[in-house]
Amino acid sequence: MSKKRKKNTGATTPPKEPHVPPVKDEPARPDVSMQKFMFMLNHYLGQHNLLFICILLGASTWLCYAPSLKASFVWDDKLLITNNVYLNDPANMVKIFFKNISSGMGIPSHSYRPMQILTYMLDNSLWGKNPKGFHLTNILLHFGAALALWRVILTLSASRFIAACVSLLWCVHPLHTGAVAYISGRSDILSGLFLFLSLHYYLRETSDTKRPVTENHFFNIDRGVLFFTLAIFSRENALLFFPLIAAAHALKLIRGPFWHKRLWRFTVVLVVYALLRHGAVHSSPLEFNTAAPLVDRFPGSFAAFFKYIQLILWPHPLHMEYGQTLFNWTDPAVLCGTPLFLGSLFLFHKSLKTSTICGFGIFWFLAGFLSVSNLLPLNAYFAEHWIYFPLAGLLLCAVRFFYDQIVKREPILPGISKKYITLVVGLFTLLLIVRTHQQNAYWKDNQTFFTKTLKYAPDSARIQNQMGILSANEGRLAEAIAYFKKTIALNPQHQYAYNNLASLLFEDGQKQEALDLLQKQININPSASSYRNLCSAHIEMGHDRQAIEICRRALEIFPDFAEVYHLLSFAYARQKDQRSANEMLQRAFQLNPDSVSTFKEYCHNYAEDGRWIDARQTCRQAVEISPNDAELLNVAGVSAFKLNDTSSAEKLFLQVLQVDPGHAGAYKNLCVIYGQTGRAPEALAYCRRAMQIDGQCVDCLGNMSRAFELQNNLPEAIKNLYLAEKLAPNHGGIHRALARLLFQADQTEEAQRHYQRALQLGINDPELDRMFE
Repeated sequence: MSKKRKKNTGATTPPKEPHVPPVKDEPARPDVSMQKFMFMLNHYLGQHNLLFICILLGASTWLCYAPSLKASFVWDDKLLITNNVYLNDPANMVKIFFKNISSGMGIPSHSYRPMQILTYMLDNSLWGKNPKGFHLTNILLHFGAALALWRVILTLSASRFIAACVSLLWCVHPLHTGAVAYISGRSDILSGLFLFLSLHYYLRETSDTKRPVTENHFFNIDRGVLFFTLAIFSRENALLFFPLIAAAHALKLIRGPFWHKRLWRFTVVLVVYALLRHGAVHSSPLEFNTAAPLVDRFPGSFAAFFKYIQLILWPHPLHMEYGQTLFNWTDPAVLCGTPLFLGSLFLFHKSLKTSTICGFGIFWFLAGFLSVSNLLPLNAYFAEHWIYFPLAGLLLCAVRFFYDQIVKREPILPGISKKYITLVVGLFTLLLIVRTHQQNAYWKDNQTFFTKTLKYAPDSARIQNQMGILSANEGRLAEAIAYFKKTIALNPQHQYAYNNLASLLFEDGQKQEALDLLQKQININPSASSYRNLCSAHIEMGHDRQAIEICRRALEIFPDFAEVYHLLSFAYARQKDQRSANEMLQRAFQLNPDSVSTFKEYCHNYAEDGRWIDARQTCRQAVEISPNDAELLNVAGVSAFKLNDTSSAEKLFLQVLQVDPGHAGAYKNLCVIYGQTGRAPEALAYCRRAMQIDGQCVDCLGNMSRAFELQNNLPEAIKNLYLAEKLAPNHGGIHRALARLLFQADQTEEAQRHYQRALQLGINDPELDRMFE
């Protein structure tokens, strides 16, 4: 049965229109071109990842901080580096783990950062006291910290683009100049570097879901413990490791429970650190000279939060010394900072549902901020370098947020191309690089640093005191006195200002005013250093009995103050009580065996008593602590010479000249050695150099005469003795030498005259007596 076909009439029927579903209110599709660009960029970074990042971060770090290589030592660099005796001997590497940060200067401190001093020791062994080498180390460490941060972010986000952006922005941010361009800020860099590495290895070990945690990962977790150890011994803010990994576990960035089965090793390191730190400083790191209770400090925490956000977005002006400023709830900074802080808490809560990476970044920043927010008393309400480590968390949150908006979602602001947003971020990075490069000039030298800081912190007693010291060193005494008086007006408890002002008054002849000022210092602040300063002033004025009385009064209050025992030894020595002087010096040495000044005093005392064996041994111990002390080396050389060890004496005197080319005593001593050993040309050369430095050196002229005599040049030998006679007409030894040389030159009458003069001055020489019989 066949079907009937329809006839084709030639008419055409229009095709049916396709069904178009109604438009729904859906988000716009991702920008395919931007996704393609990001895919290509991530692919490129994957192919050349490490090389690209090293070049990017290395070049950026160098552009930012190369100017710091021309800077000198600034502020605390003198305390921690130039005057730190621990840096001169590698044997002190173990000792620094049992001492506070400034014990190399014999000064008490609440800070315990042995890794910082250890790196200074390594620098000193490589560069000596050349600041360029120390600055180069800071730059390299900062580059290493940026590279370690890149690894942490890469582990957390699995995005090479995000890791590169975060590490780059963090690396070039101007807030870090206080840590990188300032050598004494190295503790921030070290703790940041090692804390990043510790987090990386902990995250890597516990986040690998492809295989279970086995003993194959033992080496990685050990590296995590190792770097945490280095971090905590660099700076105490490494304690942030524990809340950060707790947050990472809570946000499911790390699988498994928080109390990981190997986490106890980190706890053991923390306990060891606490014990060593307690033995080194005998106090908490949070003990500072502040009377403000928490209720008064609390508003300042919100002011500090606002200040950090402000300087992160617009880093100008940047400076040190914000001080312990107290704020009211009505201060504009507090009114702005309070909603900002509460808003960050809201964003953290909201991000827990949308982006755990953003949430973790906010927590990272807030945890770091709270540790330095002055809720626990610190030495300032705010410091730029304190944000060195926490800033990475805020940048992680910001970059992840913009990355999600640009690549995956609709535009942040309608009508604005996402490419323009990327361009703005790039221009912001360039701005940060330029600003960081410029900020290096702030750390150029002490004069620049203190002058600029005073502009921003005119009410800082510490800066006023330092400006006084600079003015005094340049001879502007009236200006220095004004600075010290302003310091005392700002802070009546500032003991160094009293001492500095008293020293200037002494130089100006106002000795009684200086004593009254030091006595006032004791009445205001009866500290050990106040008594020391007053005692020292009485010794300088020759009031030995008053000095002894004040020192004994001080020791009743502060029985373990080594410097007071040292001053007592001076006073007893001038009273001809050598036994008591030695007892006091011995006690000072027991209390502070690293004090070079105590060793020096021992050396001089033994030399004056003719105890050359003891003097030599003591000088050897002192030189081990301070191998570049010219005076110690010279006394050691004299001791060796007195013990007939001419070879060692010569080496020591030559070493003195390497340390201090203008040391007249060393030239004179070498002249004596070469004269006695018959090396006339060397003797003459060193004697002439000694005379160039000290034209009034009678001994130098005598030594030159001896050198000319060895060359059988009697006229020149006699000529130098006549010059010496003009400088010291009553020097019996000069008249004796003239009598002998004039007799050899057949000038008998003149020789007789000098012989008689020598006898009048008490010179008895049997050889001369036989010549003139």
